[in-house]
Amino acid sequence: MQSILLRAAALLIFLLACVSSSMGAETKSKYSVAEQRVLYKAQRAMDRENYPRVRKLLAAYLEEHPETQHALFFLFLGHACSQQKDIAQAKKWFQKGFDKNPDNLFLCRNLAAMYYRQEQFAKAGQLFAKGYKLSNPSEPDLLYQAATAFYQAKQLGQALKVLEQLLSGKGKPRKEWLSLMIQVCYEKRDLKRCASRLETYLEAYPWERTYWKVLAGIRLEQEQYPKAAAALRTAIMSGNATKQEWSELASLYFYMDAPLQGTKCLEKTLGNSPSAKDYDVLAKGYLLAHRTDKGLHYLDAAIAKKPTSKRLIMKAKALMASRRFTDAEATLQKVLEMQSGSKDEAWLLMAYCSVEQQEWKQAQTRLYHVKDDKFKDYAKAVMSSISPLLEQMASDEE
Repeated sequence: MQSILLRAAALLIFLLACVSSSMGAETKSKYSVAEQRVLYKAQRAMDRENYPRVRKLLAAYLEEHPETQHALFFLFLGHACSQQKDIAQAKKWFQKGFDKNPDNLFLCRNLAAMYYRQEQFAKAGQLFAKGYKLSNPSEPDLLYQAATAFYQAKQLGQALKVLEQLLSGKGKPRKEWLSLMIQVCYEKRDLKRCASRLETYLEAYPWERTYWKVLAGIRLEQEQYPKAAAALRTAIMSGNATKQEWSELASLYFYMDAPLQGTKCLEKTLGNSPSAKDYDVLAKGYLLAHRTDKGLHYLDAAIAKKPTSKRLIMKAKALMASRRFTDAEATLQKVLEMQSGSKDEAWLLMAYCSVEQQEWKQAQTRLYHVKDDKFKDYAKAVMSSISPLLEQMASDEE
């Protein structure tokens, strides 16, 4: 069963929203008059989306006042650079600010986003995870973003650790969390945990046919065939099933020695113009399931399209198994009338029919026609079994 790969969700980049034009009493008390003045000018420029001016104002101030600690300077600068798609400079300013303010969630989160955008996924994951620790109240999205970054970095162990923490929290797990957990577990070949998370996912989202198919594939790898069949059937019954899916389910049922279910699945694959071979497969399936009438129905359909000695002999054997010897003989007679290499087998089967009907002389006559070495030993065995009866008949006639 092919495994079904899931895509990691795209990372949501958190960037600082512009601060209000009025700083409020608390802000005023934290900043010097000079700082308030330059921040006010930077904010006005930010409101007009004049990002070059924001960068010029604040960079010049920081160069003149390298001792500046306040996070807002670095947030404004990083945001302005990011808006101009200058990711390297944005990361530089966010990093400087975070070095001076290691407990600032906004700097941590935005710095993580810059690392992610530069495809430095492992570092991004570490920063998003740290951001979660800094958040109050806790922001579970930061853990999800950390897991996504670790997954992108191919650090599946770290991704799994973070996801376990995320999913152990209170409340209903979000769809994308479970989806990523399933993907990580599957790629780590932790099939037991993957199946467990898939079941949790499908309890919440039972209409997700792709995930049912993934679960079926995992159960198949675990050799849990009934569970695999149940999952695959659920996927199929959710709608838009393909012939390939019905065929896969049929194969699984046949492997489980459930030919009736398998054949019923194969019936779903018939198109508007089935071939004789399509009918052959269904006939064999139903005969294997001891549904003789259905098997004969499809055999007759195959014979109607293309009568062959092989199909007629199969039909005769099915009729004999149902003790319909007269009908079997009529079918075998058609084989004898054909130009084929199956006449010896037909004569042998007709002899069996005679034996079952206690027609000993007729059986003997039919056995004389069997010349092929492939069937001669069978003919000799039958002749040996009826010889005492033939002798008894000769004796009675005297």
